[in-house]
Amino acid sequence: SLQLLLVCCYIPRMKLWFDGFKKQKHLTNSKQNKLAILLPARNESKIIENLLISIKNQTYPTELFDVHVIVADKNDKTIDLTKEYLSNSYIHIIENQTRKAEALDGAIKEIIDANLVYDDYIIIDADSILTPNFLEEMNNALSTGADIIIPRKRIKNWESNNKKNRNIWCNCSALTWPSVDTMGNKGKSKRNYTLALCGQGMLINAKILNDLKGYPFRSLVEDYEISIECMRNGYTQFYYEYAEIYAEEPISHKEFNKRRVRWLQGFADVTKKYNKE
Repeated sequence: SLQLLLVCCYIPRMKLWFDGFKKQKHLTNSKQNKLAILLPARNESKIIENLLISIKNQTYPTELFDVHVIVADKNDKTIDLTKEYLSNSYIHIIENQTRKAEALDGAIKEIIDANLVYDDYIIIDADSILTPNFLEEMNNALSTGADIIIPRKRIKNWESNNKKNRNIWCNCSALTWPSVDTMGNKGKSKRNYTLALCGQGMLINAKILNDLKGYPFRSLVEDYEISIECMRNGYTQFYYEYAEIYAEEPISHKEFNKRRVRWLQGFADVTKKYNKE
């Protein structure tokens, strides 16, 4: 009887699993929004080139998006690479940054101070690659009116010619995304539940960041903090599987565990901070 009770309690979660097998409706948007790509890139010059190329090859009109590359040192080689590939780019030198959130906060404040106007911001990690229609599909998803949109994450490692980048650890790590997104966020999005947000490729409405006057989240999982912000303020979220981004996964057991320990520590910190509220 206890087992039957536990199965019944799990049925709502199982519904989300089955939603993962159903294709989402492919959306179109008659409005083309002005987008800002935020690209934290401190000491990432060795891996960022493929991302810059994928941004250059976007099908979305170049005049409708700018790329804001954030480094910590004026001599960072990423600056030259950015100028080589992207004419629609800005460089932000945020010194003494210790984590991604501080880089984002500094750049957003400079954008606001410079009176640059955007409809939405998209956060992209330096070790990722965008599909050619990524921005176009993210703009299509904006037709839902959602305040925050997250894309489908795919595994970058298998796009590499280097076999060392493709092993059991990166495969196991990549299973995070179908479990969180396809078998979770997809069904939650359909039911207007709060999503499990991930900063990789996440779009945030500009009004939210303008009201916050930057990016004030400082936990180890600052994107999880944004989920809390959505619950506090009623911000709507949407998961869209047609916008795809390739994310890099760890290739060693040590890095695999290190990342998960960081996530768990971050979740514990955020829970402790917001639990009473």
